[in-house]
Amino acid sequence: MTGIHPIDFNEARMVATRLCVLCNAVLSQYNPGNRCFSHQRDVTTRQSFVKIKDPGIKTTIEKIPLRAIASTISDKTADEFLFTSNVLANPADSTRALAITFKPRLVVSKLLAILDARASDIIERRHALAGERASETLESIGVSYAITRERVRQIENAAIKKIRRSTSFRECERMLEELQTSIAESGMLVSEEEYLNGVTRDRSEQNCLRFLFVLGECFFEIYPEDDDFVSCIGVDTDLAIRIRSLMRSISSVLRSEGLIADAEVMKRFSETLGSVPEQYRDERILRRWLTLSKQIGRSPFGEWGFARSPSVSPRNIDDFAYLVLRKSGSPMHFREIAKVIGEVSGKSAHVATTHNSLVKDERFVLVGRGLYGLSEWGFTKGVVREVIKEILMNEGPCTEEQVLEKVLRKRRVKPNTVLVNLRSKYFTKNSGGKYQLANT
Repeated sequence: MTGIHPIDFNEARMVATRLCVLCNAVLSQYNPGNRCFSHQRDVTTRQSFVKIKDPGIKTTIEKIPLRAIASTISDKTADEFLFTSNVLANPADSTRALAITFKPRLVVSKLLAILDARASDIIERRHALAGERASETLESIGVSYAITRERVRQIENAAIKKIRRSTSFRECERMLEELQTSIAESGMLVSEEEYLNGVTRDRSEQNCLRFLFVLGECFFEIYPEDDDFVSCIGVDTDLAIRIRSLMRSISSVLRSEGLIADAEVMKRFSETLGSVPEQYRDERILRRWLTLSKQIGRSPFGEWGFARSPSVSPRNIDDFAYLVLRKSGSPMHFREIAKVIGEVSGKSAHVATTHNSLVKDERFVLVGRGLYGLSEWGFTKGVVREVIKEILMNEGPCTEEQVLEKVLRKRRVKPNTVLVNLRSKYFTKNSGGKYQLANT
């Protein structure tokens, strides 16, 4: 056989078995009950083959000899087939926007193979590359080998340098380039956690990707988590610095202005990007960048604001009620408010608890029978008579029509209710036919 890296029968057998599993998994997602694949060996002829079968008629449609598979793929490296697409390896994740065409664990295993047993073990334990175990400290690893933590650090650093200088690493550079391209297409600067979850949910595979980021210092820039930002991976240092600077400016604006609608934030953000390439002005990328900041957050209704404000991170029923009314833009009955709170928060909001919160909090005003509005809308507390009294004290004598208009701006009551209170003993008409306080 000819090719860059001809594969032997053992490798071909691994490929065939894997392909069968993957084909069945994918077909079960899109066309259950159709053809299925299996890898079998004929004990008489001692030949291996892939069998294609139709379960509906229980008949083997075709047998493909393993030798044919080996010759078909001999023009490609074995790595290209052993490192099968991550999307196919997990059909349930096939709709993910992020996909890579290799298996991180297999790539890392190949790189660790050049190390001695102790160095390989230290790397695996420090970076949690084996199974679901958490990464270990220098101290704990040192105890198991009866060496100092500083010696463990030296071995780890030497192992990483050895991997970077190896032929195996150069052979894996195309995988690092693929990761680099994937991150670039996602916005050049991405949340490490969000990106890894977009590729795979397997913790071990995620840790292997993290290790590849560490190895690929020429391909990636790692930004550790700090007080302002989550842990990020970038592929353009200048753009990353600019984006992080813009995030700080936006968080300052949101801290002073409160909640801002998504469309308005997108507009302002886009206007400040300056020389940032056009392909990165997509709103999905802009929102992804906003989520990198710990100081910026979105309210339950999708508005942007300062992350620690109660409007973005509601702490109690009062805060949720405020957001519900603010989104509504008009007074609501306390039962309806409780219902919406339950829908938004995902937790049951008791009607009585919601009502008590509305009564006690100064941000809310009773404007009608069970109807509550926000005091910032101009509503004032008190019965209708007190509202009329406040109007006449602030604006002087008013006609009946003027009083009615001003009261209805502050209360959701029937006009007759206003007129009955206006004609009570607390108010009188002056010589000009206007109402004033009875004591004046």
